[in-house]
Amino acid sequence: MESVGLRELKNHLSAHISQVKNGGTVTVTEHGHPVARIVPIEERSILEELIESGVATPPVRGRRTKPHPLPANGTVSDLVAAQRR
Repeated sequence: MESVGLRELKNHLSAHISQVKNGGTVTVTEHGHPVARIVPIEERSILEELIESGVATPPVRGRRTKPHPLPANGTVSDLVAAQRR
């Protein structure tokens, strides 16, 4: 596993991506502190491992849809004042 700073990663991104393609892992640091890890896509995520081991279960349903906006007349300040009465 290699640690690289943000500037190094930016300046030599192709080389680091090649390293990851070959099975390596790159830890990205900012001011000497690790902030991200670039890993090969073939590796399973922690969530996938937890699901496989039976510790976690996948969601039963998909994400909820966004609510439809309600029509309103007036400014936000007017609406808030009306709710406070």
